Amino acid sequence: MIKRLNNYNLEVADLIQNIFHHSYVVEAELLKVDDFPPLKRTLGSYQNSENLFFGYFKNEKLAGVIELESLENFIDINSLVVHPNFFRLGIAGGLLDFVLDNYKFYSFKVETAAKNIPAVELYYKFEFKAIKYFETDCGIKKVAFERFSVK
Repeated sequence: MIKRLNNYNLEVADLIQNIFHHSYVVEAELLKVDDFPPLKRTLGSYQNSENLFFGYFKNEKLAGVIELESLENFIDINSLVVHPNFFRLGIAGGLLDFVLDNYKFYSFKVETAAKNIPAVELYYKFEFKAIKYFETDCGIKKVAFERFSVK
């Protein structure tokens, strides 16, 4: 089941941060980096964010979260994370399906680390196109994807 998360609620923000933290620890290991900026994100940044958060629940446990920023003519997928206990169960795909179905008339943008092969493959599977490769200030090579709306 997927539902909107009230990130302004401290307990919910704490659950969101927990999922993000566990997922990003695995990603940092995958990328072989010690300094991974997403791991430094504070509880307050989740709680005070104006972005939309949707959670995927499996057996009544929050298993994954997608964070969306609605901009003028597109949706920026700021984050898509799954708790490691729920990897490879279709949760990320379920969250993407949900967003693509519920925001049909928007275009979408997302970035991920180029070495994050599971994420890269997921975006290609959902017909996102790689539009730019770049390196962050902390040396992580990234790829930006875009998917145009169905009009």
